[in-house]
Amino acid sequence: MTHRQTLLAALLAAALTTPALANPDHHPPDTTTPPGAAPMGMGGGMMGAEAMGGMHESMMGHMRGGLMGSIQGGMMRQMHEMMAQMHGMPVGQAPGMMHGAAGMSDLGGLAGEEFEVAFMSMMIAHHQGAIAMADWVLERGNDSEVLAAARAVKAAQAPEIEQMTTWLREWYDADIDSASAATMDADMSGMMTAMAEGPDPDAAFLTEMIAHHQGAIDMAQLALERATHAELRDLARDVIVTQAGEVHQYQAWLDESAD
Repeated sequence: MTHRQTLLAALLAAALTTPALANPDHHPPDTTTPPGAAPMGMGGGMMGAEAMGGMHESMMGHMRGGLMGSIQGGMMRQMHEMMAQMHGMPVGQAPGMMHGAAGMSDLGGLAGEEFEVAFMSMMIAHHQGAIAMADWVLERGNDSEVLAAARAVKAAQAPEIEQMTTWLREWYDADIDSASAATMDADMSGMMTAMAEGPDPDAAFLTEMIAHHQGAIDMAQLALERATHAELRDLARDVIVTQAGEVHQYQAWLDESAD
């Protein structure tokens, strides 16, 4: 395991296990590798779809069991510190802290209905950006498993876009707030440009999607603290769990391909 993989594994382990010490009903998942399972690695050594599905379900079980407290407060700071260390950057410039920074600033001053409308508008635009990135690599990429990952992004985020659009109308008789969405659109323009300039479309997609996911995790963390609807907090938990797992996987593939 490379240094970057070790850091990401430590991050996920901390996020998923720390609160379990105070929860007598918690039972940690079986993390042993099934016999014959393939190791991770882009281009033939990547974790299989069934293994990833099992990991996701295990992580979701942890989160729904009341373990989100581990990600609150200092945990998100630790995530950014690890991301910064991996990329050799100051903490304030780590991927994810740069992406969506303006949007986070806007959300930070809101509460109640204003927060929920702005958050859903931003997250819808953010998800639409992820789908655009996935479509981009599906047209240009070569690695079959990276392409499968792109399809998984679309499959996960398209229903969430539909759900949040429905909630905006049902709860607030509102459409997407154009000003909030525009904040995400500006970020996406830079990411699409960065992908287009990369020599390897598969690696460019993974690199930019790591930063993109971190932005979504940051926004979702704020929703856990500010959202008034339990349904929206549940969606935020799903975003954190799914995308943190994908960040870990994407970085592992990049590390394997660089060896």
